[in-house]
Amino acid sequence: MADVSASAAKEHVLKGSGDVGRISKDAVQVARELAQAYLADLGRGAAEEAKKARRKTIMPDDLRAAARALAPSRPETPGGLGTF
Repeated sequence: MADVSASAAKEHVLKGSGDVGRISKDAVQVARELAQAYLADLGRGAAEEAKKARRKTIMPDDLRAAARALAPSRPETPGGLGTF
């Protein structure tokens, strides 16, 4: 499985940072590690949802349910693509 790239981590952190325009090399590494851990947790939660529905395939709603469980106070999906 591929890791979250440094460039992707940097881009996403800075995208959400408002008017802060730089991020240290160490902070990029921490962002990568946190993103990878979050995605692994998201995958575990989505797999649980799929298993409850007796499926072997993770569907978008499984990911949304897992995301709600991981971040219950977040009102929207990343990028404002709708509510969880």
